[in-house]
Order: sequence, then structure tokens, then C-alpha cells
Amino acid sequence: ERGWDDSETLMLETYFRIPLKDNLQFSGYIDFIMKFEDELYLIDWKSNKEIIPDEELKTNIQLSMYYWASKQLGHKVDKIGLYFLRHSEFITTDRTEDSTLSLFKDALEIETSFSKDEILANYSSLNCKWCSFKEECSAWKNKKPMYFNKYENYFIM
Repeated sequence: ERGWDDSETLMLETYFRIPLKDNLQFSGYIDFIMKFEDELYLIDWKSNKEIIPDEELKTNIQLSMYYWASKQLGHKVDKIGLYFLRHSEFITTDRTEDSTLSLFKDALEIETSFSKDEILANYSSLNCKWCSFKEECSAWKNKKPMYFNKYENYFIM
């Protein structure tokens, strides 16, 4: 329908791990980068039941990381977006250098928070659904943010 079958695949399900500094790196899988009508598209496939709102698309951390990683891997993409498989819908957004600066700032803040004795386990149904530590997590069980003392191995209200 879009004519994408005439595109040239540049990357498909490609894993990356790129160091930012000692003990801090970005890693993930870029689903698809293609060249179509002289433009490079970075596409992340989604199987969500619903298409996300524009505001969520604009602030999507995953797309910011993929945008940055694609540049590090030698692909300056023109269009970046999510393709919702259930809806056959492709929605695009923009990323800039400021997007990646914000991404680095967030990563450094998270790294700093993990170096503290107490780590915030910030309960949210969105974040927690992917976590493999739910059964051991008091924040998940109590459905509220809690601090975890990583040296004493207990949760603090």
C-alpha cells in the first residue's frame, strides 16, 4: 500500500551495544532501517492494541535511543516512527540533538540513583509489567513507590 516493498533494507532486527562511559551503555534492537524514495526510515514495530497518543510519541525514550544509535552506526535517518502492526498504521516523529542530550541526561541521573544505598522502586503499571522482579518487590505488592536498601536487602516505606 505504501510502496515499501520497493525499499532497500539497511538494518533488520540489529542488536547494538554502545558505551557512553565506563559502566554505562545503551543497548537494544533496532527493528528496521530502510531506504525508500531517497529517505532513510527508522521503524520500530509495535503490536499494541491501541496507537499511542502524539505526546507519548514525542517523548518516547526508545525512539530517542534508536535515533542516536542509528547515527552511531552510520545511518542518518530522515523519518523515525512506530509501525502499529494491528492497525497497519505508521506514525512519525522528529528527533534532534536536544532529544539525545535529554536522553544522556536521564541516563546519567539513573546511573547516579543506582550508586546510592537506597534505590527508588517507583511503582507504575506501565514499568512494572515488564519487570522480572515483581514477585520479590514490595513496591509492586503495595502498589506504591518505595525505597529499597540494596545493602541491607529490604524495602523502606
